[in-house]
Amino acid sequence: MELHFDAEAQSLHNLNQKRHIVEIGGTRLTLAVLRSDCEYEITTLKTPYNYDTLVETIANTTTKMNISRDVYGREVFVATPGLVDADGSVIRALYAPVNARPLRTDLSRIMERPVIVTNDADAQAIGALSETAGGRLYITIGTGTGGAVVSNGSLVRNKNRFAGEVGHIVTTIGSAQTCACGRRGCLDTQISGAALSERLGAYWWLRDSNPDVDRSIRLAAAALAEVIISVANLLGIEGILINGHIAIRNDFQGHLSSALLADTQLNPNPIEVEYTNCSWDYIVKASKLSEELFQ
Repeated sequence: MELHFDAEAQSLHNLNQKRHIVEIGGTRLTLAVLRSDCEYEITTLKTPYNYDTLVETIANTTTKMNISRDVYGREVFVATPGLVDADGSVIRALYAPVNARPLRTDLSRIMERPVIVTNDADAQAIGALSETAGGRLYITIGTGTGGAVVSNGSLVRNKNRFAGEVGHIVTTIGSAQTCACGRRGCLDTQISGAALSERLGAYWWLRDSNPDVDRSIRLAAAALAEVIISVANLLGIEGILINGHIAIRNDFQGHLSSALLADTQLNPNPIEVEYTNCSWDYIVKASKLSEELFQ
């Protein structure tokens, strides 16, 4: 598959080059070796709670997958929650054991190979939207809530590589609950998997026609609509891609559409909203792209 990009700085690695891919999630750790453009081996584990254990698990599992550096290439592409600086250190992470840790340095040392570390929402966004024109907002809803802004196929970030943290925009919807970040009323407290599971219990998504679930989904959609309108007004966003299990629920989509339509006085221009649940596919695609995209 040939990929095309608008930004001059965007170039592809040879798609036949093999690369190791790691996604650190709040609950799940996914490791893979990319053997070709569309073929990879994959292992999924529970994310360790301890940082040292996490680093050792990544290194040991890679070895157990019998990945030879000479045969399969050397680079390791790591997507992780949290604010990731230009050195590949995680400045802040709320839902994974990488907070305030030099993740790239530690993985490079123990694995003895080059490592690229980037924010997971940034990786997903560029994997999903690298071929789009105009301004796009990417929102991913998992254990936590992440986001990224893409303009003409390029990530919009400051010199520290931080931007798009929509999960910590304060909303007026619902009660102002305390967020894991320490603030009150963040979008994350209404829509993240961690917040919904705490409020509704485990496996809440399996309960049909439950009034508590219905109310929480409606409030989550209303809070997200408020944030979307604010970001669209500020940045002139033309389209939005929402990723996650909740995003592909018909009830959530219906409530979000209604809430966005109700706010047309604030933003009279219709916003194109798409829904998906393909975060891993986007990370795999991002792992094939030039390292310059994540600098």
